[in-house]
Amino acid sequence: MKPRDHVKQVNCEQKRQIEIHKWIESERAGRDVSEEAIREWIQKYAISFREWAESVPCECKKCGLCPYCEDREECCKPFDEERLRRIKNK
Repeated sequence: MKPRDHVKQVNCEQKRQIEIHKWIESERAGRDVSEEAIREWIQKYAISFREWAESVPCECKKCGLCPYCEDREECCKPFDEERLRRIKNK
């Protein structure tokens, strides 16, 4: 079971990804398409995002992948690009 903080971090990362998608789609359309973009993100990406996010390890002390909090039990930035790159290359 993932710690509560990890669930919060997953939710924050999901919101960030939705905001990025809204911005890209609004730029592409030349107008604000927030509501449509949110629905589209949920339909196209929500399931795969959740599966991916749940697969990201939240432990730091044991994995040695986090440059920020190696001595903590739980990562404070589990979705940091550098950390994700280290996980992928592990």
